[in-house]
Amino acid sequence: MDDSFKRNIEYVFNNFFSEEEIEQVLSDINGLSHPIFDIVNPYCYDSSNNNGFTRENVRLAFNIIIKKNSEWLNKIKKRLINNTDYSQPSSALGELRCYGYLLEAFTGYDVKPTDKSSTPTPDFSIINKNEIVEVEVNTPQMNGEEQKALEQFNNQQNSTTHNKPCIREHVTAPFGRKNAKCVTENVIHKITSIKEDEAQFSKKTCSILWVDLQDSHMNSIDDRCRSSCPIFTGRGYSSMEDYFSNELWYATYASKGTPIFESVNLGEGIPVKELPKVTYDGRFCKKRKSIVDAIIFSLPHNTVIYENPYAKHKIPKWFIEAIQNVRWYSYQGSKLNFPDHILRNQLRIDRKIITSLSQKELKHW
Repeated sequence: MDDSFKRNIEYVFNNFFSEEEIEQVLSDINGLSHPIFDIVNPYCYDSSNNNGFTRENVRLAFNIIIKKNSEWLNKIKKRLINNTDYSQPSSALGELRCYGYLLEAFTGYDVKPTDKSSTPTPDFSIINKNEIVEVEVNTPQMNGEEQKALEQFNNQQNSTTHNKPCIREHVTAPFGRKNAKCVTENVIHKITSIKEDEAQFSKKTCSILWVDLQDSHMNSIDDRCRSSCPIFTGRGYSSMEDYFSNELWYATYASKGTPIFESVNLGEGIPVKELPKVTYDGRFCKKRKSIVDAIIFSLPHNTVIYENPYAKHKIPKWFIEAIQNVRWYSYQGSKLNFPDHILRNQLRIDRKIITSLSQKELKHW
């Protein structure tokens, strides 16, 4: 391991870790790298630069927190450098990013971590006079079976054929690929199942679920935040632009039986006899009676908020105004009642779009 890794760790975390702790972070388990390693890896290049954005997000959040609440950083330090269970540093990084984002956006408000107790509690609270908004953070992890398959692939010895290098390839579906008719359905299901029991949320206060999807294995859906439309087009299996379901919208607002689009084309191809259907209600469907008032999806260079149209607690105006200062906030990627309280009308139109498209003579490549 060359010194550039250590330099990046020192750059991002401002010399927070000792030499011994850095060595822990640079180790791996069963062929999988530590979440901090993924962030600081100077040789990790991707066309989206998601890791580069995440590195800066962590650095800026860390520097904000260390000035405001260094004690909190010391409390999560063991989780950050844990090298026996990577879900620990992954979730700690998600909380760190969230806390830094909130401190930066809610200047003038009291943003503080919640004291942990024996009963489930949210991670942070934002207080404005006598109003409280509580925030619970979740950092989704790679599907267990997919992780195991990746471990096995990484642990295989590199081989050569006739003294020539052998290039190996492994395709991963981080959200899972089984027990569904298409990969998109697995993505939708994993997102809508986050904190499904809602045990950390209170019926007495405004509750926000913060979903951090900046983990290197989970950040591939960042482009879903470009628009809050339920359907988007992109390059699929055909040579033309295909139709896809926006998994964030579906996980939040789709009702059972909603058609799913995965690389569906209106041009030439094989006619689609029947599109896959969602087999469960999204979190903010009226039937589920969710006590979560909004979900914030945080990705490498997008932050969007999806409001519950049937929320028990109206999101305070001061919160809506301040959250628009949060890092990477995208209004066009969000679903809000702000400013004209027309979210339910927007969702009715969205559902009509899905229904109309599903009734066309669609083609599937």
